[in-house]
Amino acid sequence: MTWQMYRWVWKLDSPIHLGLAPSGILNRTRLFISARTIWGALTAELSRRRAGNSFPNYESVGRELQQSVRFTYLFPAEKINRNWFAWLPTFKSPQVDGEEIKEFPYWINENTNKKSLSSREFRKRILSSRPSTAIHPGRFSAEEGTLREMEVIEKHWKSEDVENRQVAFVGYVFIRSDASIGDEIFEINELFVGADTRYGLGRIVREGEPSHENKCFGKEVELNRNNPLIKTDTILAHLNASKISFLKGSMEMVQQWDKGNILISGLAWIPGSFDKEEQEFSIMQNGFWESR
Repeated sequence: MTWQMYRWVWKLDSPIHLGLAPSGILNRTRLFISARTIWGALTAELSRRRAGNSFPNYESVGRELQQSVRFTYLFPAEKINRNWFAWLPTFKSPQVDGEEIKEFPYWINENTNKKSLSSREFRKRILSSRPSTAIHPGRFSAEEGTLREMEVIEKHWKSEDVENRQVAFVGYVFIRSDASIGDEIFEINELFVGADTRYGLGRIVREGEPSHENKCFGKEVELNRNNPLIKTDTILAHLNASKISFLKGSMEMVQQWDKGNILISGLAWIPGSFDKEEQEFSIMQNGFWESR
């Protein structure tokens, strides 16, 4: 099986919230868009386009995407000299002004002229929060115990040293060479992802045409496999911890649901976890990576 790989850029057209376990009254957000989230958004959009006046066949379209397409996670990006460069997580210890940062994890930019940022500094540049509460239908006042704050990724970087302050997300899509669905995918210029999309959050708009690439975030890939294979020392997706135990970084509990059934449940290494040497990882249907 042969795959074609493309790099695509999605500009953030409204604030976005990407679910993560809450902390007290704060509903936290992830800083990346998972492959499964992109798959779900594309499944919804393609199904509606194909359905016309009929009810969309989400299951059939979703299955077709899983068979013919693979996705990387999308990571925040900023524009430098007309090119979009992604910020990528890592647990390696970079040097900043000759000193090693002590906070984990870190974020490094694809543009090597950019400094690494600690997690705290990076989150300050991209996040804000919004208060909310439920309204009691009888009293038309705040429902007791429902006050919350929701973290969101904002449309613009807060740092003044960014050439274009627009926030975008960058990632890769792999399409089977014998599949025709790629043309339909590249006709889609707008998606809604994350939480509260009906309240104006989560709109992303594609920037330009996807570009044909031969490296994935600067790493070598093999495209003549049943699943695309990437050679790297740092994973940029979730990876089932029960199948590989020698990485360094952090884990979290992850669950994926499909029509009420659990597809995946358990500990997973999070993006940015790494090994001392490059390993080979397959990009699977569910968006997870799997050690070869």
